[in-house]
This record gives sequence, C-alpha cells and structure tokens, in this order.
Amino acid sequence: MDIFFSLYCSFKSLNLCRFDLLCCCQAGGLNTLLFMEPSPSPSAELVSNQFPKTTDANLKGATRYTAAQKKRLADKAYRERCKELKMNTMNKLDELTIENDRLRRENDSLKNEEVLLVQTLQRQKDEMKQLEKEFGQLKGQLNSQNMVVEVLLKQLVSVSPFSSFAVCYTKLLTFYKQP
Repeated sequence: MDIFFSLYCSFKSLNLCRFDLLCCCQAGGLNTLLFMEPSPSPSAELVSNQFPKTTDANLKGATRYTAAQKKRLADKAYRERCKELKMNTMNKLDELTIENDRLRRENDSLKNEEVLLVQTLQRQKDEMKQLEKEFGQLKGQLNSQNMVVEVLLKQLVSVSPFSSFAVCYTKLLTFYKQP
C-alpha cells in the first residue's frame, strides 16, 4: 500500500486519481502507468472552467451588450444630428439676421425717399397751381388786350374801309373766329 501511496503522490501532478493508479498497477504494472495519459481531475476541471463555454444565457448577455452598444451609438448619432441641426439653425438665423438688417436699412431708405418724393410732389402741385393761376391771369390779360386791339382796328377800318390794312384785318378776323 505504501508503494501505491508514494506512486499516487509522485503522479499527482499527472492528474491521476488513486483508482486510476490501482487499476494501472494491477492491469500492466508500473510500465503501463508511466505511459498512460492522465485523466482529468476535479481541480483540472476547475482550471478548464475558468473560460466557460458560450451558452444561450451568455448569448443573451452579449445581445444585451450589443443592444446597449447600439443604443449608445444611436444616442450619439441623435446628439450629433441635434448638434448639426442646431448649427444649421444658428447659421440660418445669422443669415436671416443679416438679411433682416439689410431689408430694414432698405426699408428706412425707401421711407426717406418716399418723404422726399411726397415733398417734391407737393412743391410741384403748388407750382402747378401757381402756374395755372398765372396762366389764367395772362389769359385774362390777353383777352383784354385782344379786345382793345379789335376795338382799335374796328375804329381804324371804319375810318378807311378800303385800305389794304383793313382788308387784311377782316380776313384775319374771319380766320380766327372759325370753330
């Protein structure tokens, strides 16, 4: 029994259990024991189980991890889209602010121009009224002067009705009085 114990202790590093050692010695002696492959021991199983096989539960965990990664990536993409949308909105706001300022200046300029045009139009209306008034006065003066000339010419014609001047004057009067 002592031999078996010493063999057991010496071959413990080969992961052989006591039963394997006894079987080997009885079946073929010590030579068989030396060339025998070791059988896995419980401690060897613990070492081999440090990296467990992938099971359905582990796959679900991996799926959850993948889902978390996907969510993280989707959230990051959403934040990027929001950031890009914000930048685009800010750029559009800047452009619209510049355009609004330009239109405001143009509007102010047009209002000032309108005031100047209204003033110019009022001056021209006043001038037109003044010119119409002067035209009426000149027309009245012309009519009165024409009457004076006519009266004087009639008196002249009555003095010498057959003179060449009187004949010319009569033709002139008939020409002007035609409608």
